[in-house]
Amino acid sequence: MLPVTHSNGEIVFQQLTQTVEKTGVPREIIGDHGPDIKSGIEKFCQANEHTCYVYDIKHKGAVILKRELKDDPHWSTFIQLAAQTSKRVQQTSLSALAPPNQRSKSRYMNVHKLVKWGRETLCYLDMLKSEPDNRFPPQQVHDKLGWLYEYRDHLVEWQDLIYVINPTTQLLFT
Repeated sequence: MLPVTHSNGEIVFQQLTQTVEKTGVPREIIGDHGPDIKSGIEKFCQANEHTCYVYDIKHKGAVILKRELKDDPHWSTFIQLAAQTSKRVQQTSLSALAPPNQRSKSRYMNVHKLVKWGRETLCYLDMLKSEPDNRFPPQQVHDKLGWLYEYRDHLVEWQDLIYVINPTTQLLFT
């Protein structure tokens, strides 16, 4: 494939057709089912009956996560609070405890990072109850991150969902 400033099904089809001259007809094409790519690949597969179109497993996993989480009010509130927390702790002594940046595109491919942060930060908050940490002001930590306690059970549930999806994608790439 060649870089383009605009992509649509016809451009993808033309590029695939041109590539055949150099590489031969592919047996399989893997894609993310984006509308521009999908229509071009499907047109190519119709013209080349021995080529099949396979959904990229990483994107398929993200689609499943999206289906499970997009209408979950707890998830929606969690990501809003994480974004607010990031802004509240940046450029403060608590910046090391900030959640990972949330992406606007491909956000469901990165759910695991946010869930991991939530679980690890909860462990840290639990540890602070018995072992004070002089690196951060305890009251400030509680004020900025204490909201995570309300999400303990949800984080476990979301982690379980990730545990079902991620091994499938990792198994295929190890």
